[in-house]
Amino acid sequence: MNRINQANKYVNNLKTVSPGNHPKNILIMAFTIRIEKTENKLAKNLLTYLQSLTQTKEYDFLQIIEEEEDILSEEQKKELDLRYSHFLQHHDEYPDWEDVKHKFLQQ
Repeated sequence: MNRINQANKYVNNLKTVSPGNHPKNILIMAFTIRIEKTENKLAKNLLTYLQSLTQTKEYDFLQIIEEEEDILSEEQKKELDLRYSHFLQHHDEYPDWEDVKHKFLQQ
């Protein structure tokens, strides 16, 4: 039995439940699978296969979420760098996390 058939057999044996409506003894799992070098033929084939599965009723629990590696613009990165630099130079002006947490928990 090849690996795809083994995976299909395993997945078919799983019970799927909708989020928020599951018995407490069922573990809900989420995985991140990174497919790099998408110009590679095998990578393309794998991605196409996974995308085809998301279109079937049996695999309604499967989602593909495409994310860009670099989600911040250069302007946002510069702003964050400036804020971090300011914090490092003036860290004594900011309250300690433990103090903030303590005040919050007292409310």
